Amino acid sequence: MLAMIGTLTAAAALVTVGGVFVRSFINRGRQTRTFIILGTISKRIEMNPSGGSVDPVLNISEILNRFDLDRDAWGKEFMVLCSPADQEHHYLVISAGSDGEFESDSMGHYLTMPECDVRKDTKQDLVLRDGIVVTKSGK
Repeated sequence: MLAMIGTLTAAAALVTVGGVFVRSFINRGRQTRTFIILGTISKRIEMNPSGGSVDPVLNISEILNRFDLDRDAWGKEFMVLCSPADQEHHYLVISAGSDGEFESDSMGHYLTMPECDVRKDTKQDLVLRDGIVVTKSGK
């Protein structure tokens, strides 16, 4: 009886560990796909800087919608932030990562964010700043 309980406990532990591994693997794949989407967004913005709208946020949003690039690989909408017209032009396209929660809604936070590698944490925001992916995923 004790042997059977030990076997069941070991099996339950393997299922739990396996589930965590599979979830991690899936989220890592979604993170990689989101980086690819951010790279595509950067190219689309560079190819069409005016987009027909005076408002830069609407301009970028129009580009995302036109090319069906408005959501990350988790199915969440990107946050688009642009600097006011009277300041130096900057834009941000941000994915909230696997947890779906943005670290900040402040443009300043993302403008001063140093480049970093987020491969080990899929919950981190993925940030495209002025055509450059700030949060690196790499291989």
